[in-house]
Amino acid sequence: MPGKNAFTGKQNALPAGQKTGRKERKMTYREYNEAQRKKWIGKKVMYDGAVYNVVDVDYNGALMIDKSAKFTDTTAVSISMIQVIEEDQTMSRDWTPEELQAASAAMKEAGEMSYEEFTAEIAEQEAKQKIEAFAKVQADGDHFCPRCGRMTVKDRKVTNAWSRHANVYICDACGTDEAMRDFAGVVLPLKDWAIAKLPLIPLGGRA
Repeated sequence: MPGKNAFTGKQNALPAGQKTGRKERKMTYREYNEAQRKKWIGKKVMYDGAVYNVVDVDYNGALMIDKSAKFTDTTAVSISMIQVIEEDQTMSRDWTPEELQAASAAMKEAGEMSYEEFTAEIAEQEAKQKIEAFAKVQADGDHFCPRCGRMTVKDRKVTNAWSRHANVYICDACGTDEAMRDFAGVVLPLKDWAIAKLPLIPLGGRA
């Protein structure tokens, strides 16, 4: 073993190729899983055309996203099945309208969605997720219309209008408005529905 240099007091270097004899400690699977949880939990990902949040990583390494399944509030997906929505650190500062316009034009010229189209798409997917969650618990009784937000939905849900743009019942007035907008080619985006402006409450839990 090399000792200290008598003149400098520093540890002598090992000869080239010589090892210390100490074995490097390998990470346990539990430690690996914990590292994966720290890496993924809280990230936004695109899966099956919609945006979801990663809420956990199971012991097999699958990501648990807040997409309701048949018997659970989450869905396990492989990392290869999702697309990560990167949070660009440069977006943490306030951009001027001129900078956003220039960046949007560059994205559009490159054949990608513009900044406005991208943010609108994200908002639309999040709205779709909220509407789908509401539809799963929609039942007979007095409750509001998910589209306009007014208490205009009739007691028996099947006697109400069926939305042309989401699998959910809406009030008759909204059903008529959807038909007229479709005829005129001016569809109301899902992100402008009343339910889309409320916080998402997972099934079986609190927000």
